[in-house]
Amino acid sequence: MQLSPADRSAYLERIGIDAVAIDVPPSLESLRALHVAHLERVPFENLDIHVGRAIELDEHRILDKIVHRRRGGFCYELNSAFAALLTSLGYEVTLAEARVFDGDDLGIAFDHLCLLVDVDRRYLVDVGFGDSFVAPLVFEPDVEQQDRAGRFTIEAVGDGWFDLIRNGRPQYRFSPTPRALDDFAPGCHHHQTAQASGFTRRPLASRLTPTGRLTLTGMSLHEKTDGIRTETPVAPDDLGRVLAERFGLGLADDDLGLLVDASGRGAALFDTAIGRCGVGWVEQRITIVALPERSDAATLARAAAAVGVDDAAQPPLFVRRGIDAMIDLVAGNRRSLDDLLVDFGDAPAFDRSAWELARTIPPGDVMTYGAMAKRLGQPGGAQAVGGAMGRNPVPLIVPCHRVIAADGKLGGFSANGGTVTKRRLLEIEGAPIDRSLF
Repeated sequence: MQLSPADRSAYLERIGIDAVAIDVPPSLESLRALHVAHLERVPFENLDIHVGRAIELDEHRILDKIVHRRRGGFCYELNSAFAALLTSLGYEVTLAEARVFDGDDLGIAFDHLCLLVDVDRRYLVDVGFGDSFVAPLVFEPDVEQQDRAGRFTIEAVGDGWFDLIRNGRPQYRFSPTPRALDDFAPGCHHHQTAQASGFTRRPLASRLTPTGRLTLTGMSLHEKTDGIRTETPVAPDDLGRVLAERFGLGLADDDLGLLVDASGRGAALFDTAIGRCGVGWVEQRITIVALPERSDAATLARAAAAVGVDDAAQPPLFVRRGIDAMIDLVAGNRRSLDDLLVDFGDAPAFDRSAWELARTIPPGDVMTYGAMAKRLGQPGGAQAVGGAMGRNPVPLIVPCHRVIAADGKLGGFSANGGTVTKRRLLEIEGAPIDRSLF
């Protein structure tokens, strides 16, 4: 995207750069100044995700958001906008694909967008990663580069890929193959919706400061100044002021309310075709689903106790989506719930594996305890599977009602209502419950 002179001037003003100070033709000194200014003035943030505002990879919308509405964004927005600014200033810029490390594991394809910029030589540039290098890095493998944020090296790993290493630990793996912004659309969608995406966990805003870094995560403000870290809780009524004064982000009151909801825990009741159910959540993850108890009060109490609250609360965005999906399923619509955001906490590894496998059973189908045990690598472990299903904290989302005995009989069901509720759910879904599976 080629910026107009007016947009280029507005962008430079947004990051506090005097256009007169920018070298023409491009220089490394100017690139460094632009990079640092962007990191300090334009926060890395995911707030739109938590107020239900879709992020689309449209260059004009991204530019309007960052420059004219003075917001931040995540990598696809920040780096694509910065690429447009650099291109308009005469730099040669390549959009590059990266995959972020989570321990030893790599993220999905097009997990991250970074930039390669050619000046006197090629540089790795990134204003959309959060806590990483401050000045552009020379794209030269196996050369240690000292930066304000630590020691960085770029290591070739084969097949045209390179690892960015910070203080001995890999941050992401990238390829210099040129990419188009549209190539990143699946990754952008994933990070706005998926269980595996950290961006759906809690609201986040972070920016570089002259002496460290300032980060808001949920309702907690973290500040690193000259190596000293402090953490300060943010009261709900104070969130707007903190975002405005510390991050330069002005949000409407309605959006602020949604961000507060997204950062907490709570419980609520919701009506379904089998009665009023309960749900409990921590931040944006559902942690318990309570099927109808003897009274609404008992159902709510069970959900509330599981997350450590006393009263009903307003569910945040992703929890509301989960509630709507469960209502839809119990109404007889064969929709999958495998995209809902859940948190199994510190449950045993076998239980978690069994629950995740159960989530793959589609509405209208069933699987036996023995078949599940075999799939989990424990032939003869039907009883262990039954125990895991009995400990399932989120019935409906983990459809333990779809796990039945080998003779086609229902088997047990630990949720309230027992096998009567289990049979009703299977009948609603049209599952084969009255015949042998063999």
